[in-house]
Amino acid sequence: MSDKRVSLRYLCADLVKVDWMSADGEFHTDSGVLEDICAEGACVEMENEIQLGIMMMITLDGKAFYGRVSHCNYRDYGWFVGMRFSVDTPWSSRVVEPKHLTSLRALTESAT
Repeated sequence: MSDKRVSLRYLCADLVKVDWMSADGEFHTDSGVLEDICAEGACVEMENEIQLGIMMMITLDGKAFYGRVSHCNYRDYGWFVGMRFSVDTPWSSRVVEPKHLTSLRALTESAT
């Protein structure tokens, strides 16, 4: 995802289930590591590349979040798949809180 997010981004490290349907209509399920999250979207590290614009769903502690793939880049050891959440499933820490949740703002403020 680009850094054009309106809300605060949180770094995290939690396992999520990822479901998506490829352009050829094939359904896929995999697991991934949730790298960051905010109200508008998230980034998941995976072993699979997912095409831009594909609908996908991540499930964290039984809560599902739907959206479209906004970016997919290979970095060092895996695919980093960014998704923009549907307006019907925005994330909030009141809904579910990923493990190791750290505010990016708090990290930058403590460094100064």
